[in-house]
Amino acid sequence: MMLLAVSLTGCASKKNAKEISADTESLTLPDPISVGTAVVTLEVIEVINEQVSAKIVEVLGYGSTTPNLQPEEEIRLSYHSSLEEKVEAMNSGDVFNAVIAMPRGNFNSSASNSVWRLTEILNNRGK
Repeated sequence: MMLLAVSLTGCASKKNAKEISADTESLTLPDPISVGTAVVTLEVIEVINEQVSAKIVEVLGYGSTTPNLQPEEEIRLSYHSSLEEKVEAMNSGDVFNAVIAMPRGNFNSSASNSVWRLTEILNNRGK
């Protein structure tokens, strides 16, 4: 009985974060992932007019109420000025992990027709 309690306690401490390994980098996902957000791997298509066009490479996790995103789906992202330097250093073909938030307001159209918000760049893996 004591062994079971120790085992459960050990598992509980590791439950709060999910770790993803990508190549040589490791990425810790928030747990839980915020409502209306997704953690994704994106490939840059272009950066133009303070927006990023990107292709979904992989969805690593969803917060509740977040619409489904599919690999190979192209989305547009707006970003806050605090991310401007990192975003403008990106080139077409760069791959990076990020937290994105669904568009504010009414979400009647498909995910790819709306402008998502890039809220955090977790890492930039280059090409």
